[in-house]
Amino acid sequence: GSGAGVYLDSADAILEDSLLTNLYAANGSANGSALTIVNGLARRCDISGNISRQNGPIAMNGKTARLFDSVITNNESAGVNPMWKNDTWSHLRSGGGVWIRNAGAVVSNGVIAANRANLPGGGVKNVCTGGGLVFEAAGKVYNSIIADNTAYYDGGAAYGKGTLVNCLLTGNVSQEAKGGATAGSTTLVNCTVVGNSSELGAGGVEGAAKVSNSILVDNMNATEGVVSNYTSAATIAYTLTAPLAEGEGNITDDPQFRNGSEQ
Repeated sequence: GSGAGVYLDSADAILEDSLLTNLYAANGSANGSALTIVNGLARRCDISGNISRQNGPIAMNGKTARLFDSVITNNESAGVNPMWKNDTWSHLRSGGGVWIRNAGAVVSNGVIAANRANLPGGGVKNVCTGGGLVFEAAGKVYNSIIADNTAYYDGGAAYGKGTLVNCLLTGNVSQEAKGGATAGSTTLVNCTVVGNSSELGAGGVEGAAKVSNSILVDNMNATEGVVSNYTSAATIAYTLTAPLAEGEGNITDDPQFRNGSEQ
């Protein structure tokens, strides 16, 4: 079941300074195989090398679920495991690293890197979304690096309807579909989205994303070999991107940021 490693379900429950690794749910069907937070806080944890067949090795299920100052790397969802029957698996929203189920859930000051939402044994492509994380609900991620994650289908870094604030999204890949960085109705505020790629559609933000006060550049559509930062469904404001997006305050020019030694 859920929480093969740790299951938190109390307002005063705290897990800290811990390593969660090589965990999986034996029946292969539960979310949050490494860590499930219904209510409570996990902080300063290293969560790596875990496998979940459905909805993320980390599941943020409750409105007071908190995950702070932690590193989430090399986890996998929708993978093959000898303990499971590797038949057709039709559950949605895989989430290679984190699955956010409740709009009140918060991840902050994290590194979410090199996680994978892989093709399951049954070959149902469209369940393999959100290489780094999936927002089933409109939760929030603050001040985090989301890098080098892979989704077999949409949303290399993130999929769904949550909010990313002050985050770096780079090196993420949608292997066979769209949205190398994000897919769905994700909101991005004060984010840098650079160097992501997808096989189809936008290498940056795909779908009805809302982007403001951000940098959205050099994201690639790999099939066509062209820069593709966003789709026409996106709402963009006060953002550096190309081509120039409709919306207030957008620019295409290099903002000419310089470090102290170059001034």
